[in-house]
Amino acid sequence: MDPLEVNGEQPRIEGLQCEELLALEFWHAGELHESANQVYLKFAGRWHRLYFDCGIVFWRSNQEGPGGYYAEETQSEFKLRDLGGCHSVRGTILEEIRTAAMPGGSKVELLFQGGKSVVVSCIDDRSEVAW
Repeated sequence: MDPLEVNGEQPRIEGLQCEELLALEFWHAGELHESANQVYLKFAGRWHRLYFDCGIVFWRSNQEGPGGYYAEETQSEFKLRDLGGCHSVRGTILEEIRTAAMPGGSKVELLFQGGKSVVVSCIDDRSEVAW
């Protein structure tokens, strides 16, 4: 197993209330290929983007929120999904972020107050979200 590699600085959002948690899904020819091509987290009014490439965990911060789009050149669609609302973590305190290497990739676990968790993983260059 390759060692964990992180590009960018993990945001210091532990102990803060989740304002938004969104996934940018990757769809091609009407089929879902990745449930979490990118994940957007909003805490204390600031957006943070989590994504993976070749098992590397990437973190980026931004003032602007995400948007979905259609990529004409690949006939692919990137749709936003409200993970925070669907899984009742919006408004909940984020207690811990755990990042780990896994065979074929890596994962980031978001552990919320009340025992709720969101796991974003990338195995063999395919990003998914689980609960």
